[in-house]
Amino acid sequence: MGEESEFRIYPDYRKIYRGKTEIILSKAEYELFILLSGRPGVIFTKEKIFEILYNEEVPESIDNIIYCLVSSMRKKIEPEIKKCQYIKTVRGVGYKFEGKKIDVFP
Repeated sequence: MGEESEFRIYPDYRKIYRGKTEIILSKAEYELFILLSGRPGVIFTKEKIFEILYNEEVPESIDNIIYCLVSSMRKKIEPEIKKCQYIKTVRGVGYKFEGKKIDVFP
């Protein structure tokens, strides 16, 4: 029997499930989840995340903007917020996704 997916994504409906539970994310949180989970293990800098999500020039100070977005998303997707297993911080660099298996459905 195959490995069960940790997440299921339905892009046409902008829905994400962890197991049988739907995870309700804001537009920015959803886009961040799709960005990170689409390339597991790849480290995205805060600047790159801002450029991709907001499609505008990076302001001088974005640390708080991206930190708040990641923090808010983690509260919704992580089973235990004190022990993040999906969205990892790479100190001084950015963030990466470390989930095992994700299914994407049309």
